[in-house]
Amino acid sequence: MKGTLKLRTASLAAAAVMAAGLFAALPAAAETSTPETAQEDSGVPYDVANGLENSFRYKDGVPIYDDSVPAIEWEDIVQQDAATYSSNGIATCSVTYNGFDVSYHQGTVDWDAVKNSGIDFVMIRCGIGSEYDGVGENKQDDAQWYRNVSECERLGIPYGVYLYSYAENTDMAASEARHTLSLLSGHNPTLPVFLDIEHTRDGNPIASNSTYGDIAQTWCNMVSNAGYRVGIYSYYYFFQNYLTDSRFSNSGWYKWMADYRSGVSYDGSSCNMWQYSNKGTVPGVNANVDLNYWFGEYPGNNNNYTGWRSENGRDYWYENGVKQGTTGRGKEIYDSGSNAWYWLDANQGGAKAVNKDVYQESNGGKWVRYDANGHMVKGEDCQNGKWYYFEPVTGAMIKGPWTLPDGRKVYYDPKTGIMQYGSVAVNNQLYYFDPVYGKMTSGTPGNFWYTIDGKSYWYENWVRQGWQPSNANYRGKEIYDPASGAWYWLDSVQQGAKAVSKEVYQDSNGGKWVRYDANGAMIKGWYAQDGKRWYYDLNTGAMYKGWSTIDGQTYHFDETTGVLIQ
Repeated sequence: MKGTLKLRTASLAAAAVMAAGLFAALPAAAETSTPETAQEDSGVPYDVANGLENSFRYKDGVPIYDDSVPAIEWEDIVQQDAATYSSNGIATCSVTYNGFDVSYHQGTVDWDAVKNSGIDFVMIRCGIGSEYDGVGENKQDDAQWYRNVSECERLGIPYGVYLYSYAENTDMAASEARHTLSLLSGHNPTLPVFLDIEHTRDGNPIASNSTYGDIAQTWCNMVSNAGYRVGIYSYYYFFQNYLTDSRFSNSGWYKWMADYRSGVSYDGSSCNMWQYSNKGTVPGVNANVDLNYWFGEYPGNNNNYTGWRSENGRDYWYENGVKQGTTGRGKEIYDSGSNAWYWLDANQGGAKAVNKDVYQESNGGKWVRYDANGHMVKGEDCQNGKWYYFEPVTGAMIKGPWTLPDGRKVYYDPKTGIMQYGSVAVNNQLYYFDPVYGKMTSGTPGNFWYTIDGKSYWYENWVRQGWQPSNANYRGKEIYDPASGAWYWLDSVQQGAKAVSKEVYQDSNGGKWVRYDANGAMIKGWYAQDGKRWYYDLNTGAMYKGWSTIDGQTYHFDETTGVLIQ
């Protein structure tokens, strides 16, 4: 969702209170379920033992909202007209991507609705704190992490990851890094992995400024060494007052800034991502969400990602971190995850083609169709009341005579591929096709040639010969046409089209090399081309090789190529 977006933000006064960490002055939190609690255990702080967040936006694990600030509705997020909100305090910035972050606080998300909303990316919380489990199994893992990440991957929604930190020293930071990596195992986020440093206790930071630098360096080194891009999340006041160590200026660490103050604007020069509100609404999420702008292109991770990514409302296919289909006309790809073929359209920067007919050079050249999901259409397909048929293996649009799997002999227009009805002349012979189902009801099919897009095909009883797409080992068929008194090769590589000006190895007559002329007829006798001569048996058409006697005279032909030597 590239462009300039204008959005309402929290009031300056409310944001200042949040930034100072004065929880008592904040409005009451919205009702939400409270995590299971436990006594402080063996020196583990109560908040850590119970998986509770305390910061500028949480009080004992419950999100804090300013009731005086209206929520930012989804229609506001996608609104491009500044005049609509000119009286409401508008923050304006030039952004690249628009997203939100999610955790168990948002409950069970309808990710299909999120995908359909056009959101560009999501930041998913994987967990909180270290490997310590707290109360209950995997207490420190976010309760919705596994579902959220699997759904984003299923739908191709770009995502980043963050872990809420309790770390007070480097040992805890190392444990949090191990926890992060265990949750990331098997996943490859598009955006960086962030350490969320915002936790306070009794309104105070839990480490010194230099220790925060040690914590960040320990965690970032361990996670980046595993192949992930890393970054630090916090809010403006915390960055200004506590995350001041020089290491937080590390150019290799991405910066995610939370700042809800009215009138504030970021352009990407001081941070890579701006969290501008904690009161957004997005289709599919039945709770407030934090809203974010990402500045610039997605960095990716590991540089070897293969799969789909959604960018600006379009889907793109990456192989080893490289976007495909951006050169030439595009690229045809197969995705084993969906068991479907797709076309990456270079005219759209490599985006997945949807609802589009495309000419492919594969399988001897073919017209194929991609549906609303970008899947290559196979079998019967109806568009605007017109019926078409696409070969079930290759997806090639069928034209001309065809026998469907249910036995119907039908006819598709040789130019458009549309099923024909009523009286139709095919090769100057009249046939009649049922006006509802298109089935031939009169006419004698017989054996005949039929030309489609400049290529000749041979039909026997209305079945195209020489093409068996479901048989990978099938090469084609040798046929004899009594009308011309010649043999022909129907080339499976060309969907059964008659081979012309081509040498072909035949299994017949004990195996032989034969040649077909410009009309497709098997050559017999002497043949000359480019100053070279060959001889083909007058009965079988087999190419002569080695020493041979022809009409009483001995000749020597090359043992491999068959070219006359003397």
